[in-house]
Amino acid sequence: MPSTMRILISILLITIVALIYLLKTTNSSTSTIQNSALNTANKTIASQNILISGLQSNLSLLNDKANKIGNLLASANLTIADLENNLNAVKSSLGNATNSSPFVSAENTIANQKLMISGMQSNLSFLQDKANTLINLLASANATISSLEDNLNIARSALANVTCTPSITSTNVPLTLNTAISPLVVSDSNASLSAALISVGNGTESGSHGNSVSKQIEEANGVSPQPNGYLLSSYENNKILIAGYSAQETINASNKFIKDIIALSQNSTGGITFENVPIINSAGQPVIQIVIGSASLPSDGIAASNIAATIGSLSHTTTAVTCFLSH
Repeated sequence: MPSTMRILISILLITIVALIYLLKTTNSSTSTIQNSALNTANKTIASQNILISGLQSNLSLLNDKANKIGNLLASANLTIADLENNLNAVKSSLGNATNSSPFVSAENTIANQKLMISGMQSNLSFLQDKANTLINLLASANATISSLEDNLNIARSALANVTCTPSITSTNVPLTLNTAISPLVVSDSNASLSAALISVGNGTESGSHGNSVSKQIEEANGVSPQPNGYLLSSYENNKILIAGYSAQETINASNKFIKDIIALSQNSTGGITFENVPIINSAGQPVIQIVIGSASLPSDGIAASNIAATIGSLSHTTTAVTCFLSH
């Protein structure tokens, strides 16, 4: 059997075995691999059929040539036989005169023709042996293809009954926020005091840099940042105050708040609430705004933007998870 056919049949057998194994261990994550194995098996069978078609064409051509050689030899043998009969008849009528040069030359020509015919007969026998080998090979290949196609049909039938079930029913997808319509960060002059707010920055900073919303919270609750410290706490009416005695302490307070809400998100199956103040609802939507002073220090803006980025990254929508078999 030619090495090319052996390789193709080996590949196909390995593919079928792998496919049957995959079908025995089917789950939702292997369905694509199973279909890929089926496609590979189909392609291998198609390649094998092309090879067989080529061998059949060569066999047909070989048989045609062998038949032509056979007919030519038969005609040549008849011609030689006629020449020998005629030459023998002439010899018989002429007696010793047949030792002459023309008769010797004719006999030599006939002898050479016989040698040539003998060689052609040997070649024809060799061609016929090759043709018989090809015939046996084609019969074996066709039987192998038939068996492989039967196994492939069994695999297809088994795969048709395969179903998939996702390991989870839903997943969270990051939410794209439209901050042009619903901004997360607003200035104290645009803040709605009836809304849930995170007020960033001290309300009693020197000059005009104070946050008026923070000032109202501080005055209403009798609190203010102390030296080397900060305020990070919730108050009535869904208000959270993040304010340090210095710019760096405001940054430190905001970083602590960010760590806290990230930890809350990791332990929550619904929304995020900080000290009873809702940050993100159970649908994954932000329900709070961040407030900075209209003329706040750059550090307050940095703290507010970091908080906004964190809340934005934790916002999400819930999407149902489905699965399907890829064919």
